[in-house]
Amino acid sequence: MKRWAAALVVALTAVFAVIWLTREKPESAHESVPTHLGPDGVPDFDAYPAVDPAQYVLREGQGFPVQGFRTPDGFVCMTTQHRAMYALDCRGPFVGAPNDANLAHLFSYGTTNGAIPMSFSRTEEPLSPVDGLDENEARMLPAGQRFDLGNATCVYTDEIRLACRMADPQKGNGFIATSTETKSFGRS
Repeated sequence: MKRWAAALVVALTAVFAVIWLTREKPESAHESVPTHLGPDGVPDFDAYPAVDPAQYVLREGQGFPVQGFRTPDGFVCMTTQHRAMYALDCRGPFVGAPNDANLAHLFSYGTTNGAIPMSFSRTEEPLSPVDGLDENEARMLPAGQRFDLGNATCVYTDEIRLACRMADPQKGNGFIATSTETKSFGRS
């Protein structure tokens, strides 16, 4: 009887182990994040769900609000707004950007949602327009979800390391950074 009970315990343990192993997802499994492009090759930003902008506020009050995010590929972006002016600065590893740039600057103004041409530059200065604000305070933006605040919109996927647009699709501009190139789009 003891042998039969021991055999039953071993058999049940094996059955439960198989059930548990087949139901658990490995933590290293990566959910694929597709890239949605419009006919012009620019990401269809509206195809991605927007994150809650309140989760990305870094500072309020001190003259103007500052929002921002980071990505796993080493990009950090901060946006500020004052009256009808919006600025977005993103620093990171822009492969193939002009003059070995590590900073993209986008700016829009006015009630007509117009944008000035974007610029690339190189700097080692912190992005923060607010003294004491550390870029590492910015939350990680989830892949395939859209940061959409003020006039700034950004997203990254499996194929796009970071894409951002300032202002609307007709009057705006932005950039697309992949692992092989960085290109701008829109008004130049």
